[in-house]
Order: sequence, then structure tokens, then C-alpha cells
Amino acid sequence: MPSRRLAAIVFTDIVDYSAFVHRDELLGERLLNRQKAVVRAVAPRFGGIEVKTGGDSFLLEFGSALAAVQAVIAIQRRLREENARAAGDPPVVLRASIHLGDVEHRDNDVYGDGVNIAARLLPLSPQGGLSLSGAVLGLVRQRFNLDWRSIGFPKLKNITHPVEVFVVEAEGLDSDEAAAAALPEADSVAEVDRRARGYTIAAIAFALLALGGYWFGVHGAATSSAQDSARPPPLALAARPASLEKLERASIAVLPLVNQSDDPNNEYFSDGLTEELISALAQVRELRVIGRNSSFQFKNRPSDARVVGEMLKVGNLLEGSVRRQGDRVRIIAQLVNAGDGSQVWSETFDRQIKDIFAVQVEIAQAVAEALKLKLIDNETHSASREANLNAYNALLLGNFYYERNDRDNWRKAIDYYAQATQLDPAYALAWAKLGATWGHLAGNYMAGDEVREAYGKAHAAVEKALMLDPALAEGHAALGWLLMIADLDLDGAERELRRAVELAPTEAGPKHRLAYVLGALGRLDDAVTMVRRAFLLDPLGFRGYYYLSVFQMAQGRFDDADASVRKALELQPTAATQYQHLAMIQIMRGRPDAALLDALREPDDYWRDYAMALARQKLGDQGAADASLRQFIDAHTHDGAFQIASIYALRQEPDRAFEWLVKSLEMRDPAATGVRLDPFFAAYRKDPRFIAFCRKAGIGAS
Repeated sequence: MPSRRLAAIVFTDIVDYSAFVHRDELLGERLLNRQKAVVRAVAPRFGGIEVKTGGDSFLLEFGSALAAVQAVIAIQRRLREENARAAGDPPVVLRASIHLGDVEHRDNDVYGDGVNIAARLLPLSPQGGLSLSGAVLGLVRQRFNLDWRSIGFPKLKNITHPVEVFVVEAEGLDSDEAAAAALPEADSVAEVDRRARGYTIAAIAFALLALGGYWFGVHGAATSSAQDSARPPPLALAARPASLEKLERASIAVLPLVNQSDDPNNEYFSDGLTEELISALAQVRELRVIGRNSSFQFKNRPSDARVVGEMLKVGNLLEGSVRRQGDRVRIIAQLVNAGDGSQVWSETFDRQIKDIFAVQVEIAQAVAEALKLKLIDNETHSASREANLNAYNALLLGNFYYERNDRDNWRKAIDYYAQATQLDPAYALAWAKLGATWGHLAGNYMAGDEVREAYGKAHAAVEKALMLDPALAEGHAALGWLLMIADLDLDGAERELRRAVELAPTEAGPKHRLAYVLGALGRLDDAVTMVRRAFLLDPLGFRGYYYLSVFQMAQGRFDDADASVRKALELQPTAATQYQHLAMIQIMRGRPDAALLDALREPDDYWRDYAMALARQKLGDQGAADASLRQFIDAHTHDGAFQIASIYALRQEPDRAFEWLVKSLEMRDPAATGVRLDPFFAAYRKDPRFIAFCRKAGIGAS
């Protein structure tokens, strides 16, 4: 059925593209592929949907004028970077136009004045710049301090009403003001230095374990100005309603509770209460509870219960709302049968804030009774229950910022977790989260003395947590992670992570981390099994598919690895390192041209440079291959030792590969312990130097 909505429409095309094709068809194809790679890598970060392409033109749809303008600026800037890298070819120069209007979706296409006017504006766009209608400028002028220039009310073919048109030249989009205005909040990580980039497969795994916002924009409370104004991207998995017989009855997902408080800043409270209910229900015997990552995929997305049940493979959904006012809170909760959408149970809880811990148990008990299951009689089932109320509130704020997953928000989370420990020094969970966040911050954004100091703080906080509560799963998970990335002690990490899995069998996170450790130790079949166990708890989390692809690549199952990482990309197309990983798979499949295109689509600068350097080693141009390697070494001698070793291994220069591999271990690069997962070192696994290195690194030699 046709549907109508208000949308921002963007058209782009390549200046003088026909002339390039006429002169050299292969050149024209290279330029076209460069444009496609950039547009398809950047637009989804701002909620953009590719409606169609034709020749050198793109038609894109965005949920807001703001997101559309941000995306165009980012595309133009990224394209200039790629032009500089492709010094042997002429630059790709784009024009772009934007209009906001009513559009109709019909037959996999889009129609209406919004589309027609945007198309008529494109010829008026400056080379390398953009044109937009007054309707768009009126909505974004306050956000963008750019040199807008009106060109009046030109006559637009088949458009009967006057439209004022504004343009910005290419120079205006290349300014610092444009860069700042177009940067989504969740992408602020792209602005930080890359001093601690000593990762490859291992570090990608660590980054994926730690990062979620910039890398993983759909998770949790992570928000950005572009994401807030654009509608949430559609979930990638198609689903149809299923009968209850096809779903597991003793299974449930807690959908994010809606914040109905007068203050939108209370969202942290509704998100936190959702997480607490997930933890409380995990204590119901024989009930499979979907984890936070998959449940929060449905935040701000009205969905049919039957579709959600099929996508999450659960028989029941718990949904509702929270209204906090002063020292009172109202929680409306309802249990829904995911097979037919019927309501099983519903209740309203009016309580004082001080009773918030008790009401969590009440709700879990009511759900258990409705499902004829039993709540485990365990006083430790809610780690927050005995906390000081103010400390608990600080913990929820810390969780809220932690889930935004970038440097600045992690620092805010640390402040709130520290506040929670000051308010309640015996709050073990707050100490564990404080330590884990210090570890994430150190492992991703620090180097030298700073990173050693941060790891020291992380260890101290985690040890405090486990001293207070030796059975705290979060404490063992945090310690396992620190042993893995800070101490490079994989045996110790395995021990702690197995304990975390034992204590929190319904959590996917410890299983993902344990799977990586098993893979790094060479136990690939065990790693795959652990990831598949995590799928039962996190079926819509892209991390599991990514890890599965890493292990399949290490097993030489390149077609399977390709399929798995593409599933991860469907679930989260903007996560860093995934296109870099896909490029590695393409190289192993003998497709360097495809690898280069995937490398261009990688959203993170560091990993894009690495992937492109890898691809160029196999493109048949030895001069370009040597130059790309030299460029990478010059830029990343101190933070990319393992990547350099991997490139030399791909070049089949084992002496240099092992020289840099040893350097990576001497520099305490966590990637060094992941060498058994690197496909380019597979040819050297029987080399005495490889065996000796594995023994020295503590990752086995067989």
C-alpha cells in the first residue's frame, strides 16, 4: 500500500561524469565506485536510506532536514579525503541538493513534490557544494554557521510555486565550523587521538566488547543529534507473526519502558529500571530472558508484539511505562503473549521512590506467577536492592552515560559510579562498573603513563568489588576483561570469565568475551559454540555475528565468515571495523578489488587506512603497495605494530612480519595475543618463530 510522510530528500551526482566515461570507461567506473563507497558508508550514520541510484546519481531519504544537511557535509568532506588518497586519478566532485517535503512511497520508489523540487535544485548546486530550499534552511540555520547565499527564486521546471534557493560553495563545507556542525554526538570518538590503536583482530574484539555508541549506534541510550531528529533505522531482520507453538513459552523480553515523566532527562531512570527488571527476571527458574542489547533494539519503535516475539524468538513480552514525579513513581507494566498479542497480566504500581527496589521484585514475582514459574529465593538476585537510594540513582546515571560509548560519556559515567561508591562505600556493583569503565577508557583512548595509571584504578576498583561481594558476576567479568587487555593474561581471563558465565548464565556479554579468549587460545570450535550460546540471549546483537565471522575466518571458512559479517552489518551498518574485517575476507577469497571497495566503506579513519593498505598489497601495483605500507608505518609506528606485522605477513615477508610481531608484544599491544586469529599469519603457524612467540605470549603453541 502507498504511504505518505514528511521527509528530507537528497540528490547527488558527479560533476562531468559523462566526460570521464567518454574518455576512459575504466576510469569512470573507478570514480563511480569511489562515490558509491563514500555515500553508502556515510549516509546511514545519519539515518539515511538509499532509495535508488541511476548512473552517477543517488536519491537518498532522511528523517529530518538536520540529518540530511549533516550527511551531505560529511559526504563531501569524506570524498575529499578519498580523492587525496587516490592521487593517480582525478578527483570525484559531487553536487548535492536537499528539499524537505511530503513524499509518497509506492512500488519501492518515492514520489511527490519533495522529490521533484530536490531534483530541480541539483543543477543549481555548486561543484563540491550543495543547494537547498528555503524550507530546509529555515530548520537548520541555527545549527550551521555557514556561508549561505541566496540565489533568489529561480524558475524550476514543472514547479508552479516560487522556491527560494540557497547554496554553499565547496570551500564553505571544508571549514572547521562545517565539520563541527555535521558531527553526530555519538561520533565524537572520531575526534579523539588514536594513540592507543595497537589492535587488529584482537583489538577489534576488545573494542567491540567495550564500545557501543559511535561504533554501535543502535544500542541502549546512545543518542546523537542526527539520530534524535531522524526516525530510527528499520531493523534488518524480516519477520512474520508466529503462533505461540513456534515460540518458547518460558522465554521473555523486557522492552524498554517508556519515560512518561514531565522531565525528559528522567530517561536514565526508565532505562535503568528496564535493565533492573531484566536482571530480576533472570532469577526466574527455567525462564530464558533476552539481554539488554537485543531488547533495546526496539526502543522508540512501535512494533507488533507478534513480530517482536518472532524476531527475538520469545513467547512473552514485558512492556510498560514509568512516570517519576518528586518522591513518587508510577510504573505501569503489562505482560503480553507474543504469539497472538493478547494481554496476559497488567498492573499499575504507585510507590515512593524509596520502595523502587521492592517493586522490581514485585513485578518479577507477578510475571513468574503469570507464567507459572518460580522466582529463585536468592537475596543477592538484585545487586542494587540493598544500595543507598542516592547511590542507586548515581549508578543509573552512570549506566546511562556508559551506554553512550565514547570517551566523554565514559568519563561522565566514571564520575557517577565514583559518586555512587562515595555515597555507599559497600556498593559492590558500583565498584565493579567503575573498574570496568576505567578499563574501557584506558584500552581505547590512552597510552603511556596515562594508560598504566588508568589500568591501576581499574584493577583497584574491581578488586574492591570482589572483596565486598565475591559472587558478583559483574566483578568477575570486569576482572576477566582487565586480565585480557591490560595484563595479556588469557589463562587468568578465561578463569574469571568462566566464573562470570557461571554466576550470570543469562548474560550474553561474558559469553562474548569468553568466546574471544577461547579463539585467541586456538580453541576455535569452543569459541564458536560459546558465541552460539550467546545468540539465545542476544539474537539481534551484531557482536555475536561479528565474532562468529572472526572465528570462521580463522578456520578458513571464508564464505561462512562473509555471510556472518554481512549479517552483523545488516544489524548495525555503522559499527567500526566491520568493513575492515570484510576487506580481509575478500583478500583471502582472492578479491582485492572488492576488498578495496569495502575498505573505503569503513567508517573509522584508522581501520580504513589499515584495510586500504592491506587491499593495495594485492592489487598488482607494487609501487602503490609499497607506498601504502610506508605511509601506514610512518603514521602508526607507535600504535600499530601488530597491523604492520600483519601487512608484512600478507606480503609474504616473514622476517619483517616477525620483527614487528615481537615489537607488538614488547609494547604490551593486546592485539599480540590474537595472532592465531589473523589469517595472514596462518601460513607461518609451523614456523619455529611463530611457535616460540605463542609460547612467550601465553597462547599455546599447538
